[in-house]
Amino acid sequence: MFLIVAAKALVEIALLAGVGRFILGLLAGKQKEQNLFWQMLDIMVRPLHKTVRAVPPGAILDSHIPLATNTLLVMGWFVLTILKIEQCVNGAPGVCS
Repeated sequence: MFLIVAAKALVEIALLAGVGRFILGLLAGKQKEQNLFWQMLDIMVRPLHKTVRAVPPGAILDSHIPLATNTLLVMGWFVLTILKIEQCVNGAPGVCS
C-alpha cells in the first residue's frame, strides 16, 4: 500500500508541475525561459519529457511532448487510484484509515 501511495504522490507532483509550467508559460509568453519559476517547473518535468520523447522516436511531434507526458501521467494516476481503492476494499481492516 505504501508503494502505491508514494507512486501516486510522485505522479501528482509531476502532473501539477506540468500543468503549472503550461499555465505559467501562457502567462509569461515568449519570455518564459527567463522566468525563474518556469525554469524550476521545467527542471521538474524535463526528465519526463525526455523519457516520452525517447519511447516513440519521431512518432510524436516535439511540440506535443508535454501533452503526451501529461496524458501518460493522468493515465498513471487513474491506474494508481484504482489500485489504491482495490487495496482498501480487499485489504485488512484499518489499512486505509
